[in-house]
Amino acid sequence: MEEVVRLEGLWKLYGGNPALRNINLTIPEGSMFLLMGPNGSGKTTLLKIVLGLVKPTRGVARVLGLDPWKKRHEMFKRVGAMLERHSMPKWTTGRRILEYLAKLKGLREPRKEALKVAKIFEVDEYWDRNISTYSAGMLRKIAVAHAFLGDPELIVLDEPMVTLDKQTRLILRNIIRDRKDRTYIVSSHVVMELEEIATHIAVLNRGRIVIAGSIRDVAEKLGLNRIMIKTSNMERALRILVEKEYDVRASSGKIIVETAQSPKILLELLEKENIEASIEIVEPSVWSIYAKSLLKQ
Repeated sequence: MEEVVRLEGLWKLYGGNPALRNINLTIPEGSMFLLMGPNGSGKTTLLKIVLGLVKPTRGVARVLGLDPWKKRHEMFKRVGAMLERHSMPKWTTGRRILEYLAKLKGLREPRKEALKVAKIFEVDEYWDRNISTYSAGMLRKIAVAHAFLGDPELIVLDEPMVTLDKQTRLILRNIIRDRKDRTYIVSSHVVMELEEIATHIAVLNRGRIVIAGSIRDVAEKLGLNRIMIKTSNMERALRILVEKEYDVRASSGKIIVETAQSPKILLELLEKENIEASIEIVEPSVWSIYAKSLLKQ
């Protein structure tokens, strides 16, 4: 699998204060890469470097084989982005904004491309209205639609789920899930719709990468198992696991246990209580990865 983003020994200083410290990271083609970290951990700065909006103090950054700072105009046509903070002129309409941005990207049929993304995210229902009348959610949907103009190879989304309604969050989730060869980098604290489709994760804290890699590899490094238990005696099995102080939850007739222990130990525990069960290892939740990686620092 080819890499879409490569960062090596990357530092960013603001007035002598490091926002990023020795970042080494690769993002493979076709991945859904989730970027997590506390506020002020450097996530947005990292995304801005990837997009060519901020120059690193030192280190190497390559995006689609290009230096994003020196070749950002070439990269602009191949990358879509939505940053957490976005502003739009109040005196115009959503339609005009999207058509203008499509022209800036050099798309052959800007009106057609603008309408295409407007329909996907259902902003065509109001995009002829003046932007000054839009709610925060409406503005957010226009910003998300902008990121998809021209069917880019790489899409960078900074806190995309904030202020979006449930329907639009599901639309975005399904698009990312069916990504084919497109690569996504998503920074988000709202991960309910994203955790089941994320393939990779990086956790940042105080400008450093705490841990990074595929979900499965990172979980293994942290000693995290997410075990799914199926049994006809759900109530009793749950009671026993709770009494033993396991982290458990019930979902759709299954019990999910997150533990550092092996599945064999859980199975033996239930067998001792004469409970027949089948066990399967599934990928752990990203919140478990996030919490444990910060605790291990």
